[in-house]
Amino acid sequence: MKLRAVIAGCCLAFGLMPGCAAVQARRERTVEASPQSTSREDLSQAATLAMDKGNYTEARIDLERLVSQSPRSPELHFRLGKVLQCLGHLDEGETEFKKALAIDPLYVGALVGLGQIDARLNRPAEALKRFEKAIEVDPHQAEAHYARGQTLEVLGRREDALVAYFRSLEIDKDSPLTIIRVATLQLQRGQPEQALVRLERANELVPDDPETRFRRGQTFLALKQPKSALADLTFASDRLPERPDILVTLAEALELDRQPLLARQALDKALRLQPDLPVARELSERLLRR
Repeated sequence: MKLRAVIAGCCLAFGLMPGCAAVQARRERTVEASPQSTSREDLSQAATLAMDKGNYTEARIDLERLVSQSPRSPELHFRLGKVLQCLGHLDEGETEFKKALAIDPLYVGALVGLGQIDARLNRPAEALKRFEKAIEVDPHQAEAHYARGQTLEVLGRREDALVAYFRSLEIDKDSPLTIIRVATLQLQRGQPEQALVRLERANELVPDDPETRFRRGQTFLALKQPKSALADLTFASDRLPERPDILVTLAEALELDRQPLLARQALDKALRLQPDLPVARELSERLLRR
């Protein structure tokens, strides 16, 4: 599973959730062969292929045709809702997820989708209820546990979030995004050695992913290993040049490696991106006093 796709929240392959594309395909094959059923199957496969390629606009067209043919299918409303979510049309996505739940109130995928939209719209309390309901219906969905962990973090409940992430990893032990969140929380708890073990694993799963390299660079910095930190943070900053947090961490590593001029350059870039960044201001003032 590609980390980038997971981060986007649109790539959790439909077959990973109950009633996803694979389930729909099986259902469609049970329909007696006819020109209409063949058309439905072709449209379903075309929509899945378009989604896999990231062509959400094309997938939307195919799924809207499918929904018009089978308006009582919660699966199709769910799939259309996911595509709309990926396109950033959150209101329309929310509508489709609610249509799926109106037909099947225990549809886990739609519950998770609504929770993700609630989270995006800064409604964490509502999102948490959705995810917990989904877990109540089916406790074996890694995505629901992961999403619950994210929301708990937003609510400041980091210990509970860590438990949720571990539960997700029990179901999907090779989820890079979940591994990174666990490692990040472990680093915040002052456990860099444990965080490093997890980040090494994440890097094996998604080699040279810049977010993974950034988190590992942070961990090397906490372990007072500036050379290793610089290698990861330089890599991450080159690929994510608009991230001031990466640039500030790079500056901290350069300071630790006794390269104050380069550290100031990294800080200047960070402050151009986000002039009100307190940690960058503090580090800049410290470097100027040298």
